[in-house]
Amino acid sequence: MSVGVAPAHSAPPPKGYKTDKVLTTFKNPNFKQSLPVRQGFWDHLKPGRGFGYDKVRNKHGISDYTVIRRVASSPRGVWQGTDRTASAWAGHYKCVGSKCTLQEQREVRAIITAASVNDIDGWPVKGSIGLKTLYCVNPNNAFKCPSWVTPAILRPGTPVNARKAASNEAESTEASGFAYAPLPEKANIDAIPNAVP
Repeated sequence: MSVGVAPAHSAPPPKGYKTDKVLTTFKNPNFKQSLPVRQGFWDHLKPGRGFGYDKVRNKHGISDYTVIRRVASSPRGVWQGTDRTASAWAGHYKCVGSKCTLQEQREVRAIITAASVNDIDGWPVKGSIGLKTLYCVNPNNAFKCPSWVTPAILRPGTPVNARKAASNEAESTEASGFAYAPLPEKANIDAIPNAVP
């Protein structure tokens, strides 16, 4: 479910914008407490500025709370000071019969922290930051995640786009995978990684 209104044109938020509003929370096994996903903001005129849901939605193209929670909950990652980079992988497979071959995958990273601050770039936080941002590691360094990433994380292992085969061919379909480790190149359709609890 995606909720919340981003500031017009993803510019600096208007006066009174509730950048500190908690929209949802997530639990990462490397932290004792649940962490917030705040409304935050993103300023497209200064792409490095911002944090939270607005930055993830407007800069990186991910607007679903479930996707954010699943990636931010990854046990895999690295520490950089008080920040943790949580890593997960989404991918899509092409399957012929029950044999599937990975067509493409993306590492998806969430930068999270329990650090508390009063503000970021002059906009209120008033507590634990939680989710700073979430993005795809794209080979072309594009800001936005590919459109297939969200459905791959929401419905891993679900066959899509089934194609009726000719009498002498095996049925062809596509399926998504999601895991807290890089996805295998080959998998049986019933064994495509699915990290969803």
